[in-house]
Amino acid sequence: MTACVALVLVGVLFSLARVIYNLLENVLAILIGLLVVGTAVIASFVGSWDDLVSTVTGMFAFGYMPSGVMTEVWFPIVVGAIAFAGPSGMQQMWYTLHLRDSGAGMGAYIPKLRGLRHAGEEEQMPNRGFMFDTSDANELRKWKGWRRWVTFDALLLFWGITMLVTISFTVLAQSAVRANPDIRGLIESGEREAALSAMSDAFSFAGGSVLGGIFLGFIALIGLNATLGLFDSFSRGQADMTYFFVKGARRVKMSHLYAGFLWGLITFGILILLFGPVDGPGSVLDILAFLSTFAMGCYCLVLLLVNNRMLPRPIRPKWYSNLIIGFGAVFYLGMLFYSLIRFGVVVG
Repeated sequence: MTACVALVLVGVLFSLARVIYNLLENVLAILIGLLVVGTAVIASFVGSWDDLVSTVTGMFAFGYMPSGVMTEVWFPIVVGAIAFAGPSGMQQMWYTLHLRDSGAGMGAYIPKLRGLRHAGEEEQMPNRGFMFDTSDANELRKWKGWRRWVTFDALLLFWGITMLVTISFTVLAQSAVRANPDIRGLIESGEREAALSAMSDAFSFAGGSVLGGIFLGFIALIGLNATLGLFDSFSRGQADMTYFFVKGARRVKMSHLYAGFLWGLITFGILILLFGPVDGPGSVLDILAFLSTFAMGCYCLVLLLVNNRMLPRPIRPKWYSNLIIGFGAVFYLGMLFYSLIRFGVVVG
Protein backbone atom coordinates (compact mmCIF):
# COMPACT_ATOMS: atom_id res chain seq x y z
CA MET A 1 0.00 0.00 0.00
CA THR A 2 2.84 2.41 0.73
CA ALA A 3 4.22 1.79 -2.78
CA CYS A 4 0.82 2.55 -4.34
CA VAL A 5 0.52 5.75 -2.31
CA ALA A 6 4.03 6.78 -3.39
CA LEU A 7 3.13 6.25 -7.07
CA VAL A 8 0.01 8.40 -6.75
CA LEU A 9 2.06 11.06 -4.93
CA VAL A 10 4.54 11.16 -7.83
CA GLY A 11 1.67 11.65 -10.28
CA VAL A 12 0.10 14.43 -8.21
CA LEU A 13 3.44 16.24 -7.84
CA PHE A 14 4.12 16.23 -11.57
CA SER A 15 0.53 17.15 -12.44
CA LEU A 16 0.55 20.20 -10.17
CA ALA A 17 4.01 21.40 -11.22
CA ARG A 18 4.20 24.64 -13.20
CA VAL A 19 7.38 23.47 -14.98
CA ILE A 20 8.16 19.74 -14.75
CA TYR A 21 11.94 20.05 -14.93
CA ASN A 22 12.17 22.69 -12.19
CA LEU A 23 10.12 20.56 -9.79
CA LEU A 24 12.07 17.39 -10.58
CA GLU A 25 15.41 19.13 -10.08
CA ASN A 26 14.38 20.69 -6.76
CA VAL A 27 12.77 17.55 -5.31
CA LEU A 28 15.62 15.26 -6.35
CA ALA A 29 18.19 17.72 -4.99
CA ILE A 30 16.52 17.51 -1.56
CA LEU A 31 15.97 13.74 -1.58
CA ILE A 32 19.44 12.88 -2.91
CA GLY A 33 21.02 15.28 -0.42
CA LEU A 34 19.19 13.51 2.42
CA LEU A 35 20.20 10.13 1.03
CA VAL A 36 23.90 10.94 0.63
CA VAL A 37 24.31 12.69 3.97
CA GLY A 38 22.03 10.33 5.88
CA THR A 39 23.61 7.06 4.73
CA ALA A 40 27.09 8.49 5.34
CA VAL A 41 26.12 9.45 8.91
CA ILE A 42 24.61 6.01 9.65
CA ALA A 43 27.64 4.27 8.12
CA SER A 44 29.92 6.33 10.38
CA PHE A 45 27.91 5.20 13.43
CA VAL A 46 27.79 1.45 12.78
CA GLY A 47 30.81 0.92 10.49
CA SER A 48 34.51 0.95 11.20
CA TRP A 49 37.61 2.32 9.50
CA ASP A 50 38.48 -1.24 8.43
CA ASP A 51 35.11 -1.49 6.64
CA LEU A 52 35.77 1.76 4.79
CA VAL A 53 39.34 0.80 3.85
CA SER A 54 38.31 -2.62 2.53
CA THR A 55 35.48 -1.03 0.52
CA VAL A 56 37.68 1.63 -1.11
CA THR A 57 40.55 -0.76 -1.84
CA GLY A 58 38.08 -3.26 -3.27
CA MET A 59 36.85 -0.61 -5.72
CA PHE A 60 40.31 -0.41 -7.26
CA ALA A 61 41.26 -4.09 -7.11
CA PHE A 62 41.60 -4.29 -10.88
CA GLY A 63 42.23 -7.82 -12.16
CA TYR A 64 40.68 -9.47 -9.10
CA MET A 65 37.75 -11.75 -9.95
CA PRO A 66 35.83 -13.50 -7.15
CA SER A 67 35.37 -17.20 -7.87
CA GLY A 68 31.58 -17.03 -7.92
CA VAL A 69 31.18 -14.16 -10.40
CA MET A 70 30.88 -16.36 -13.50
CA THR A 71 28.28 -18.67 -11.94
CA GLU A 72 24.62 -18.85 -12.88
CA VAL A 73 23.64 -17.23 -9.58
CA TRP A 74 25.97 -14.21 -9.61
CA PHE A 75 26.85 -13.35 -13.21
CA PRO A 76 23.34 -12.05 -14.12
CA ILE A 77 23.21 -10.10 -10.85
CA VAL A 78 26.59 -8.43 -11.48
CA VAL A 79 25.65 -7.40 -15.04
CA GLY A 80 22.30 -6.03 -13.85
CA ALA A 81 24.00 -4.13 -11.01
CA ILE A 82 26.38 -2.47 -13.49
CA ALA A 83 23.40 -1.37 -15.59
CA PHE A 84 21.68 -0.01 -12.47
CA ALA A 85 24.78 1.94 -11.38
CA GLY A 86 24.27 5.68 -11.79
CA PRO A 87 21.38 6.83 -13.98
CA SER A 88 19.72 3.73 -15.39
CA GLY A 89 19.16 2.95 -19.06
CA MET A 90 15.80 4.71 -19.28
CA GLN A 91 17.09 7.92 -17.72
CA GLN A 92 20.19 7.89 -19.93
CA MET A 93 18.02 7.40 -23.02
CA TRP A 94 16.01 10.56 -22.35
CA TYR A 95 18.74 12.63 -20.66
CA THR A 96 18.78 14.90 -23.73
CA LEU A 97 15.17 15.87 -23.04
CA HIS A 98 16.08 16.82 -19.48
CA LEU A 99 18.87 19.00 -20.84
CA ARG A 100 16.48 20.56 -23.32
CA ASP A 101 14.00 21.48 -20.60
CA SER A 102 16.78 22.84 -18.39
CA GLY A 103 17.55 25.37 -21.14
CA ALA A 104 20.99 23.92 -21.82
CA GLY A 105 22.49 24.65 -25.26
CA MET A 106 19.88 25.16 -27.96
CA GLY A 107 17.22 24.03 -25.48
CA ALA A 108 16.92 27.71 -24.56
CA TYR A 109 14.74 28.12 -27.68
CA ILE A 110 12.32 25.25 -26.86
CA PRO A 111 9.22 25.74 -24.65
CA LYS A 112 9.27 24.11 -21.23
CA LEU A 113 7.12 21.07 -20.49
CA ARG A 114 4.43 22.02 -17.94
CA GLY A 115 2.32 20.05 -15.50
CA LEU A 116 -1.31 19.17 -16.26
CA ARG A 117 -2.65 21.96 -14.05
CA HIS A 118 -0.66 24.57 -16.01
CA ALA A 119 -1.06 23.05 -19.47
CA GLY A 120 -2.89 26.17 -20.65
CA GLU A 121 0.31 28.21 -20.22
CA GLU A 122 2.31 25.98 -22.58
CA GLU A 123 3.82 27.69 -25.61
CA GLN A 124 3.56 26.21 -29.09
CA MET A 125 6.28 23.67 -29.84
CA PRO A 126 8.27 24.65 -32.99
CA ASN A 127 8.15 22.34 -36.01
CA ARG A 128 11.92 22.48 -36.44
CA GLY A 129 14.87 22.47 -34.09
CA PHE A 130 17.68 25.00 -33.88
CA MET A 131 21.33 24.58 -34.89
CA PHE A 132 24.23 26.95 -34.31
CA ASP A 133 26.79 27.91 -36.96
CA THR A 134 29.61 25.38 -36.58
CA SER A 135 31.92 27.54 -38.76
CA ASP A 136 31.76 30.37 -36.22
CA ALA A 137 34.68 30.15 -33.76
CA ASN A 138 32.74 31.95 -31.03
CA GLU A 139 29.81 29.54 -31.33
CA LEU A 140 32.18 26.58 -31.19
CA ARG A 141 33.69 28.04 -28.03
CA LYS A 142 30.24 28.10 -26.43
CA TRP A 143 29.61 24.54 -27.65
CA LYS A 144 32.80 23.32 -25.94
CA GLY A 145 31.75 25.11 -22.77
CA TRP A 146 28.39 23.33 -22.88
CA ARG A 147 30.16 19.99 -23.38
CA ARG A 148 32.33 20.63 -20.32
CA TRP A 149 29.21 21.41 -18.30
CA VAL A 150 27.47 18.19 -19.40
CA THR A 151 30.59 16.13 -18.67
CA PHE A 152 30.89 17.67 -15.21
CA ASP A 153 27.20 16.98 -14.59
CA ALA A 154 27.59 13.31 -15.53
CA LEU A 155 30.77 12.85 -13.49
CA LEU A 156 29.24 14.56 -10.46
CA LEU A 157 26.08 12.42 -10.64
CA PHE A 158 27.91 9.14 -11.14
CA TRP A 159 31.27 9.36 -9.44
CA GLY A 160 30.12 11.86 -6.86
CA ILE A 161 26.67 10.94 -5.64
CA THR A 162 26.36 7.31 -6.77
CA MET A 163 29.77 6.23 -5.52
CA LEU A 164 29.31 7.94 -2.15
CA VAL A 165 26.01 6.12 -1.61
CA THR A 166 27.47 2.83 -2.86
CA ILE A 167 30.43 3.11 -0.47
CA SER A 168 28.10 3.95 2.44
CA PHE A 169 25.82 0.97 1.80
CA THR A 170 28.79 -1.38 1.35
CA VAL A 171 30.12 -0.27 4.73
CA LEU A 172 26.64 -0.79 6.18
CA ALA A 173 26.46 -4.30 4.72
CA GLN A 174 29.85 -5.24 6.17
CA SER A 175 28.95 -3.94 9.61
CA ALA A 176 25.61 -5.78 9.50
CA VAL A 177 27.37 -9.05 8.58
CA ARG A 178 29.71 -8.55 11.52
CA ALA A 179 26.72 -8.09 13.84
CA ASN A 180 24.77 -11.01 12.35
CA PRO A 181 26.81 -13.55 10.31
CA ASP A 182 23.61 -15.07 8.91
CA ILE A 183 23.16 -11.97 6.75
CA ARG A 184 26.09 -13.01 4.53
CA GLY A 185 24.27 -16.22 3.61
CA LEU A 186 21.06 -14.30 2.83
CA ILE A 187 22.92 -11.85 0.56
CA GLU A 188 24.86 -14.58 -1.23
CA SER A 189 21.72 -16.67 -1.80
CA GLY A 190 19.90 -13.70 -3.34
CA GLU A 191 17.33 -13.33 -0.52
CA ARG A 192 17.22 -9.55 -0.87
CA GLU A 193 14.12 -8.75 1.16
CA ALA A 194 15.19 -11.05 4.00
CA ALA A 195 18.71 -9.58 3.91
CA LEU A 196 17.36 -6.02 4.20
CA SER A 197 15.15 -6.96 7.15
CA ALA A 198 18.08 -8.71 8.83
CA MET A 199 20.30 -5.67 8.27
CA SER A 200 17.66 -3.44 9.81
CA ASP A 201 17.47 -5.76 12.84
CA ALA A 202 21.26 -5.71 13.15
CA PHE A 203 21.32 -1.91 13.18
CA SER A 204 18.46 -1.83 15.68
CA PHE A 205 20.51 -4.07 17.95
CA ALA A 206 23.59 -1.84 17.52
CA GLY A 207 21.98 1.57 17.77
CA GLY A 208 18.37 1.17 18.87
CA SER A 209 15.09 0.55 17.03
CA VAL A 210 15.15 4.05 15.54
CA LEU A 211 18.35 3.31 13.61
CA GLY A 212 16.84 0.18 12.07
CA GLY A 213 13.79 2.12 10.96
CA ILE A 214 15.92 4.91 9.50
CA PHE A 215 17.87 2.33 7.47
CA LEU A 216 14.66 1.00 5.91
CA GLY A 217 13.58 4.60 5.34
CA PHE A 218 16.68 5.23 3.25
CA ILE A 219 15.99 2.05 1.24
CA ALA A 220 12.53 3.46 0.50
CA LEU A 221 14.10 6.80 -0.39
CA ILE A 222 16.23 5.11 -3.05
CA GLY A 223 13.07 3.64 -4.56
CA LEU A 224 11.29 7.00 -4.52
CA ASN A 225 14.26 8.70 -6.23
CA ALA A 226 14.26 6.05 -8.94
CA THR A 227 10.49 6.32 -9.39
CA LEU A 228 10.62 10.10 -9.84
CA GLY A 229 13.38 9.90 -12.42
CA LEU A 230 12.16 6.83 -14.31
CA PHE A 231 8.49 7.81 -14.51
CA ASP A 232 9.36 11.30 -15.69
CA SER A 233 11.89 9.98 -18.22
CA PHE A 234 9.47 7.43 -19.67
CA SER A 235 6.56 9.88 -19.89
CA ARG A 236 8.73 12.65 -21.33
CA GLY A 237 10.25 10.36 -23.97
CA GLN A 238 6.96 8.80 -25.06
CA ALA A 239 5.20 12.18 -25.17
CA ASP A 240 8.00 13.66 -27.28
CA MET A 241 7.99 10.78 -29.80
CA THR A 242 4.18 10.76 -29.98
CA TYR A 243 4.00 14.52 -30.53
CA PHE A 244 6.51 14.57 -33.38
CA PHE A 245 5.94 11.20 -35.07
CA VAL A 246 2.28 10.21 -34.62
CA LYS A 247 -0.08 11.78 -37.13
CA GLY A 248 -2.62 14.11 -35.54
CA ALA A 249 -0.89 14.11 -32.14
CA ARG A 250 0.04 17.79 -32.44
CA ARG A 251 -3.59 18.72 -31.91
CA VAL A 252 -2.95 17.74 -28.28
CA LYS A 253 -0.67 19.74 -26.00
CA MET A 254 2.62 18.16 -25.01
CA SER A 255 1.60 18.54 -21.36
CA HIS A 256 -1.55 16.47 -21.96
CA LEU A 257 0.43 13.73 -23.71
CA TYR A 258 2.93 13.72 -20.85
CA ALA A 259 0.15 13.46 -18.25
CA GLY A 260 -1.54 10.65 -20.19
CA PHE A 261 1.63 8.53 -20.29
CA LEU A 262 2.48 9.39 -16.68
CA TRP A 263 -0.87 8.36 -15.21
CA GLY A 264 -1.06 5.36 -17.53
CA LEU A 265 2.29 4.19 -16.19
CA ILE A 266 1.22 4.85 -12.59
CA THR A 267 -1.98 2.84 -13.11
CA PHE A 268 0.01 -0.01 -14.67
CA GLY A 269 2.48 0.09 -11.78
CA ILE A 270 -0.28 -0.10 -9.17
CA LEU A 271 -1.88 -3.07 -10.98
CA ILE A 272 1.50 -4.85 -11.03
CA LEU A 273 1.98 -4.19 -7.32
CA LEU A 274 -1.48 -5.46 -6.40
CA PHE A 275 -1.98 -8.30 -8.88
CA GLY A 276 1.45 -8.89 -10.42
CA PRO A 277 4.16 -11.51 -9.88
CA VAL A 278 3.79 -13.58 -6.73
CA ASP A 279 7.51 -13.27 -6.01
CA GLY A 280 7.02 -9.70 -4.87
CA PRO A 281 9.38 -6.73 -5.39
CA GLY A 282 12.36 -8.96 -6.19
CA SER A 283 10.85 -10.13 -9.48
CA VAL A 284 10.02 -6.54 -10.45
CA LEU A 285 13.66 -5.55 -9.80
CA ASP A 286 14.80 -8.44 -12.02
CA ILE A 287 12.63 -7.14 -14.87
CA LEU A 288 13.98 -3.61 -14.38
CA ALA A 289 17.56 -4.88 -14.38
CA PHE A 290 16.97 -6.68 -17.68
CA LEU A 291 15.33 -3.62 -19.25
CA SER A 292 18.07 -1.29 -17.97
CA THR A 293 20.81 -3.48 -19.44
CA PHE A 294 19.00 -3.71 -22.77
CA ALA A 295 18.25 0.03 -22.82
CA MET A 296 21.87 0.95 -22.03
CA GLY A 297 23.12 -1.19 -24.93
CA CYS A 298 20.59 0.28 -27.33
CA TYR A 299 21.30 3.79 -26.02
CA CYS A 300 24.99 3.38 -26.89
CA LEU A 301 24.12 2.22 -30.42
CA VAL A 302 21.76 5.18 -30.91
CA LEU A 303 24.47 7.57 -29.71
CA LEU A 304 26.98 6.16 -32.19
CA LEU A 305 24.57 6.47 -35.11
CA VAL A 306 23.18 9.92 -34.30
CA ASN A 307 26.51 11.51 -33.31
CA ASN A 308 28.39 10.25 -36.36
CA ARG A 309 25.69 10.59 -39.02
CA MET A 310 23.57 13.58 -38.06
CA LEU A 311 25.94 16.00 -36.34
CA PRO A 312 28.08 18.39 -38.42
CA ARG A 313 31.68 17.20 -38.68
CA PRO A 314 33.21 19.92 -36.43
CA ILE A 315 31.22 18.72 -33.42
CA ARG A 316 31.21 14.96 -33.97
CA PRO A 317 32.81 12.95 -31.13
CA LYS A 318 36.46 12.00 -31.24
CA TRP A 319 37.56 8.45 -32.05
CA TYR A 320 38.22 7.64 -28.39
CA SER A 321 34.69 8.74 -27.41
CA ASN A 322 33.25 6.46 -30.10
CA LEU A 323 35.48 3.64 -28.84
CA ILE A 324 34.19 4.01 -25.27
CA ILE A 325 30.54 4.20 -26.39
CA GLY A 326 31.07 1.22 -28.72
CA PHE A 327 32.55 -0.76 -25.84
CA GLY A 328 29.44 0.09 -23.80
CA ALA A 329 27.15 -1.27 -26.52
CA VAL A 330 29.18 -4.49 -26.84
CA PHE A 331 29.41 -4.91 -23.07
CA TYR A 332 25.76 -4.41 -22.18
CA LEU A 333 24.20 -6.29 -25.09
CA GLY A 334 26.97 -8.91 -25.15
CA MET A 335 26.70 -9.70 -21.44
CA LEU A 336 22.90 -9.69 -21.65
CA PHE A 337 22.77 -12.26 -24.44
CA TYR A 338 25.66 -14.24 -22.95
CA SER A 339 23.61 -14.58 -19.77
CA LEU A 340 20.59 -15.73 -21.79
CA ILE A 341 22.55 -18.23 -23.89
CA ARG A 342 25.01 -19.50 -21.29
CA PHE A 343 22.74 -19.71 -18.25
CA GLY A 344 19.27 -19.45 -19.73
CA VAL A 345 18.42 -16.58 -17.39
CA VAL A 346 18.06 -12.83 -17.72
CA VAL A 347 20.08 -10.39 -15.64
CA GLY A 348 18.64 -9.47 -12.28
